[in-house]
Amino acid sequence: MSLGKTVVCFGAKITHLIFSFVFCCSLSLFSQNLSDARMSLIITDIASDTTIADIDSRTPMTPASITKLITTATALELLGENFRFATEIFIDGNISDSTLHGNLIVRAVGDPTIGSSYFSDRDFLSRWSDAICRYAPAGISRIEGDIVADLSLFDSVAIPAGWSSPDIGNYYAAGVYGLSFYDNIVAVTFRTAQSGTKPSIIGIYPHIKDFTVVNRLTSKRGVGDNSFFSGVPYSLQRTVTGSLEANTSNFIVKADNGNPPLVLLQAFRDTLQQRGISLLGNIRISFDKYYPRHNHLVPLFVAFSPPLADIIRITNVYSNNMFAESLAKYIALFSADRASFDRGLNVIKTFWSKRGIDIAHLNMLDGSGLTASNTFPAALLNDLLIYMYRHSTNYDVFLHSLPVAGVNGTVRNFLKDTPLAGKAHLKSGSIGGVQCYAGYICKGEKTYSVVVMVNGFRGKRRNIVASIEKLILNTIENYENPSP
Repeated sequence: MSLGKTVVCFGAKITHLIFSFVFCCSLSLFSQNLSDARMSLIITDIASDTTIADIDSRTPMTPASITKLITTATALELLGENFRFATEIFIDGNISDSTLHGNLIVRAVGDPTIGSSYFSDRDFLSRWSDAICRYAPAGISRIEGDIVADLSLFDSVAIPAGWSSPDIGNYYAAGVYGLSFYDNIVAVTFRTAQSGTKPSIIGIYPHIKDFTVVNRLTSKRGVGDNSFFSGVPYSLQRTVTGSLEANTSNFIVKADNGNPPLVLLQAFRDTLQQRGISLLGNIRISFDKYYPRHNHLVPLFVAFSPPLADIIRITNVYSNNMFAESLAKYIALFSADRASFDRGLNVIKTFWSKRGIDIAHLNMLDGSGLTASNTFPAALLNDLLIYMYRHSTNYDVFLHSLPVAGVNGTVRNFLKDTPLAGKAHLKSGSIGGVQCYAGYICKGEKTYSVVVMVNGFRGKRRNIVASIEKLILNTIENYENPSP
């Protein structure tokens, strides 16, 4: 199914013959940079229901991070722009003489923004602790039980099936957990000396009890950051290999945090102790639903995330993989009592199929596009973009969640100093041999949906990007101002 009418090179419409000829010339110039690469492209003038350019738009291609448009659009449609994650803290026990005779429960809901640097909320644990200090007439100064994280809403699988070992352990491949902490990232600071020597670790933030780094780095001149972390979920050990620029006094490299729920509880306990609240029990995480030992759980505090509109803006503008995967997993709860990646992806496919989008060739193994195993046709994403424009009450929020070409995010240098700078709301996607763009161009009274996917290119990425820029510019210009 296509929501637009197709006009290809030398198409049947006489009124577009001249435009089609110019488009083919632009494509010929573009192909000189493609070598053995494959390209799929579709651009539609949405108001007139006319697809002004179509190249193999029904051929499945690797999309990289433009996959996030499918995930964020689905989350927005299902949850609404004002949805907020609500992490709840409960008391299970009785309070007497400022002592809690029982446990403190943190019921996790998969909020990826807890303590996130994107929202400048690093001091959230102080608010949590203050709520406990103020509870009851005399407050709470002593907890005889445990602090328990109830993670039962999410399954224990932290990494999508499609992610590969070279990525896992690095900051951009941070795992998804029921309880997140500081973007699930750890910053490790190194000091390097002359080439050939081993960099030394001089700092780790945040401080994590029992966190260890197996250091296999080498200092080397002229490499900048050529380091790679590896490690598995629920482990507090990370191994770093590769090389860092020699003779630097303060070189920060980021890894993923292997166990955010545990680390958050450690930090929560430490903050409570700083407030003068002693904990006699332990901290523990549980994937089973917590049931009260007493009559019922007493609500103490609810920590709300920023609204979904802000979360998807961060996801798309900064191409945040962890945020995207958290959303993909959370929406599984529309079909199941426990969230998993597989269930979330099935919800995505079912949602769009019911809205007339042909998902026969939608192959999604993750919600972020980090895996090279995702494939779908450009026409599918184009149909989704047109649907959001025509039928969704969330279109404006979705549009403004996309980075603006020439202005910000991952497309801040794309189409810069061109007539489309500031007018193209486009998500980029790039992994090895893949360069993609998708979104909207809002120019005057016209709005275009755009999907460009290039796979298997060789040579320098900047040459491919420059060619895509020229192709988009020429296509729009020649459609709006055909030669006489």
